[in-house]
Amino acid sequence: MDDFTRDTKPLFNLPPVEPPQPPKPERSCLQKGAYLLIVLILVAGMMGSAIWGVVWLYDEYQEQEVTAVVPPPPTIALPTRAIAIDGEVVTEVTAVDTPDGLLNRIVYVNRNNQIATIDPDGQNIRLLTDDGRSYIFPAWSPDGQHIASIGGDRDDSVVYLLRDETDSAQQELYKSASRSPIYLYWSPDSQQVSFLAQRGGGMALYLAAVDPAVQSRLLATGAPFYWHWADDSEQLFIHSGFAGPDSQLAFIGTGDGLVGDNLVPPGYFQAPGISHDGRYLAYAQERDAESSWLIVEDTQSDVTQEERHAGLVALSWSPTDNLLAFTSTAREKFDFRGPLRLLNAETGEVTLLSRRTVLAFFWSPDGRYIATISVDLPDEGTIAANSVNKQRVSSKTAVQFEHPELDLMLIEVATGETFDLLSFKPTRQFLSQFLPYFDQYALSHRVWSPTSDALVFPMRRDGDDKIVVVPIDGSAPRELAEGNMPFWSQN
Repeated sequence: MDDFTRDTKPLFNLPPVEPPQPPKPERSCLQKGAYLLIVLILVAGMMGSAIWGVVWLYDEYQEQEVTAVVPPPPTIALPTRAIAIDGEVVTEVTAVDTPDGLLNRIVYVNRNNQIATIDPDGQNIRLLTDDGRSYIFPAWSPDGQHIASIGGDRDDSVVYLLRDETDSAQQELYKSASRSPIYLYWSPDSQQVSFLAQRGGGMALYLAAVDPAVQSRLLATGAPFYWHWADDSEQLFIHSGFAGPDSQLAFIGTGDGLVGDNLVPPGYFQAPGISHDGRYLAYAQERDAESSWLIVEDTQSDVTQEERHAGLVALSWSPTDNLLAFTSTAREKFDFRGPLRLLNAETGEVTLLSRRTVLAFFWSPDGRYIATISVDLPDEGTIAANSVNKQRVSSKTAVQFEHPELDLMLIEVATGETFDLLSFKPTRQFLSQFLPYFDQYALSHRVWSPTSDALVFPMRRDGDDKIVVVPIDGSAPRELAEGNMPFWSQN
């Protein structure tokens, strides 16, 4: 398939990284802005697939009116109260008591590129950093005790460890002047942070321990690079390179760095998956260099289920059941946008959940719902007409692409019932950096509340980037603050 490109030389068991260097003087605002731009460009190709980024949605997007009418979810009667941001009441919000032991906090990057946290009702804002550096993509540890984030200036990039405390003391897990980190993913036991960093023309997978006495170390290199932590925190299920026999689809030990044998020649997909109980694996397999098959492997019986797919496939396991949700396009192209389906690993049954063009989907922590982000795309005739009359529609298309209208919907898995939540304009960073790699981010950065009753997204509203909580009970969305890249604590 000529539309696909590969990086075919992943390397493993390389020497550990050099020790962190002494901090350098604070840089000017211009230099900090340049640092942030450089890191965001790296994130655009964070898994080595810079071929799509922003162009991913622009390729076919055309705004159309949504005509389908579906009933909203049942409304749950909850008390409300008003909140104020910058002295103004902005919305009515649900007042929900937080159960004992539940953190229930949202971390985000504020408009000054600093890390902050906030309650889901807009209260108790804590500024965790205020040092003039620029920060991106914060990630909660599963136990909620720490937040890892990438920060620095034009000369140095650092993985920092923070606590949810005002003026939190910063622990440096990794620092480099030339190998910028771009993506963070905590181990299930909250003791290590795995992350990608730039290395030459590719990517490198590193591990850094919470224990300050343990030095960060390099596990493997390759591009693209995706992985899923095993529940024991002792192995990673990795997919490096793109597809075929020269790429990697195997387990790697976190202690010894040893890589197992290739399961199969990887097919056309991004992040591999491990079911919640560890019994099933999900990935794509290439066959004859011309076709790719979605594979669900039962590790207890060595029985596999196979599903032919076009283009790429994006997949994600239920957090509570052996159910695999996946999307793929209907055409042979570098894309996974398409209808959403559900495969029952225990019965082999495949169910169509949504016929719409799904850009991303996210399981609720209780496994009851899947939230989808969808868009209406033109049919083949419209695409052909636009390609002929490209100059005439280019300006309109550019305006639509800048902040396209996306639809957030909810699917109840047991019944297949679908509910509209809202239409929204995503922030540019969310559109270009998060959505094309949502299957990997879904493993490391949570958009669902820990109680499965709301979602949080960055949205473009009134000319600004806003943090918006969307309850699933049909009540109004609520703006919390100005900022980007919000993620909910896992507990």
